[in-house]
Amino acid sequence: MRAFILLVSVASAALTFRLGVWQWSRAEQKWALDESVKQAQSLPPLNNAQLLALNNPQASLNQRVELEGRWLSQWTVLLDNRPQDSHAGFWVITPFEVSPQVTFLVQRGWIPRDPVQRDRIAPFDTPMGWVKISARISEGPSKMFELPMPFPAKAQESNQNAPFTLIRQNIDRLSFAQESGLNIKGNLIELGDNSEGLVRDWPVVSVSAARNVGYAFQWFCLSLLIVFLYIWYQILKPLRHAKQSSTSS
Repeated sequence: MRAFILLVSVASAALTFRLGVWQWSRAEQKWALDESVKQAQSLPPLNNAQLLALNNPQASLNQRVELEGRWLSQWTVLLDNRPQDSHAGFWVITPFEVSPQVTFLVQRGWIPRDPVQRDRIAPFDTPMGWVKISARISEGPSKMFELPMPFPAKAQESNQNAPFTLIRQNIDRLSFAQESGLNIKGNLIELGDNSEGLVRDWPVVSVSAARNVGYAFQWFCLSLLIVFLYIWYQILKPLRHAKQSSTSS
């Protein structure tokens, strides 16, 4: 019986300690990621030539860019189910052409969704001609759950002669490049104040390891508690009981 208790105690202490080490390693990964984000954000912004010179722009996540180009408004996409301050709405995604053969998918901002008629789009502007934008390199919009369903290549043109739009749950850069025929090299998030009917209240990019540190502390404490209880009940308490018995006899 004592051997069984010892085996269970050692296994439990080792398992909980290992879980604590795992959570601590996750915290270290997040600290390193947070540091890389801060370093990228502190770098000077890239211009057109510097951005185009990158073989893989997505490897420079969160670095700022100052670009000149033109919006390809006919390929604007609206991503549905993207709430802002508890209000339903869309993320507006428009390709931005920085050279005759290279474009980037830009997450331009947020617009509210009509609570009654889903396809009644709130007005927003897309500047024509050559424009300048401030943005940062991103990994693309987050993925939402969706049921498979066919989508047309383009949406119906509205009565106000607005640009072609397409309401979707998600957008995949490679698939959209194939659909549109564009050479899409990466994803960007436009920065700056609210304008053009778009809200740009993006969440601050940061990585917190507080939860992992808390979990690690709990697992380490549990491991220590198991060791303490084994020592107390299987070693110290029997010795104390034996000593008291010998004294009384």
